[in-house]
Formats: sequence, structure tokens, C-alpha cells
Amino acid sequence: MTTAQTRALESLSSVYGIPEWPEIVDVSALFSTCRPITLEIGFGDGQHLQRLAANHPEQGFIGIEAYRPGIGRLLHGIADDELNNLRVLIGDAEEIVPRRFPRCSLQHILVLFPDPWPKKRHHKRRLLSTEFLEKLSMTLTTEGQMSIATDCTDYAADIELSIEKTGNLQLLDTNGKKTAWSRSTVTKYERRAQRLGHITHEIRAVRC
Repeated sequence: MTTAQTRALESLSSVYGIPEWPEIVDVSALFSTCRPITLEIGFGDGQHLQRLAANHPEQGFIGIEAYRPGIGRLLHGIADDELNNLRVLIGDAEEIVPRRFPRCSLQHILVLFPDPWPKKRHHKRRLLSTEFLEKLSMTLTTEGQMSIATDCTDYAADIELSIEKTGNLQLLDTNGKKTAWSRSTVTKYERRAQRLGHITHEIRAVRC
């Protein structure tokens, strides 16, 4: 971690972070005005989420991440841009989301380029299992949407199959295109995929 990232974690977590208590996050009270909320799981270095919040001040954004240098960088960026529509949660999304987010509280969930764990023996470590997708879906409003991107072809197929198994998510036809406003910017890992010549698979689903 850089000195700036360390200082940001120490001094800005209490300003732009979501406190541990109360345990259930009152999403509607996070921001000064009521607005639709987007949750990004695993925001990495945070640059993508920071740009989203800056480009859409009428909406609210929450990011979950365990990578502390990225958290520090994002906190620093929030302060620099004086963003009042972005908050951060530190930790493991699989543990945080089911425990802290109430039902029907989110309009949009982003999971962009999650770790693909490409070796077959490691597939059980992949984040987007049917069980976790079911838990995520419960936090979405009716007709709330989930946007997922990956450059791992077999992971994309597994995700789509898992979504179909949930019963309360319906896949949307993207034709491989970035159809969501939240996918108008490019993430760090997407740039890497482009450099390697990988195809990005766009997956979207709606809560039904």
C-alpha cells in the first residue's frame, strides 16, 4: 500500500465507509436524497466505480471490496472528487451481502470480471454460484437488474446456467453488447482482456 492509500484508509473510512452498526444497512438513508442504488461487488482499484458515481450524481453507489490498496485508492478518489453519492464496504461480499443488505433495496448489481479460477479443481471457489446468485437476487427490487462481465468462456456458461437455476432471475439477451449504462466505461481487467485478445461475455439478468 502507498502512503496515500494508508492515510485514506485511516482517515476517510469513517467518512465514506459504511459503519459496522447497525448491522442491516439502511440503504435509503445513506445519501442526502432518495435515489436508485447500484452495488458493485469487487471494485478492484475503484476507478470504474469512481467514474460511474461522478458521471451519475443523481444515483447512489456502494462498493464492496477486500483488497485494501484498492479501497484506499477509491477513498482518496472520492475525497478528491468530492463525491457525495458513493460509499464503501470493506470485506467479503459473500458474507456481507446476505447479512447486511435488506430485501428489495438495490436497483442494480455489478460484478465485473470476477476471479475466474480457471483450473477445474478450483471452480468451487468461483463467486457466482447458484446459491450466492439467489442471495443477491433477493436484494434486488422487482425488475432490478444484475450486470456481469467475464472474459472466461466456461465461467460465463456456468453463470448463465446458475442464473437459470435461481428461479427468480431471468436472463436478458445482450447479443454480446454492453447494453447497460453502467458498462459504458472500461475496467482495469477489461483493458487487460482486450490486450490479450479475449472476448468479453456480457451477462444481464432481471429480477422477476
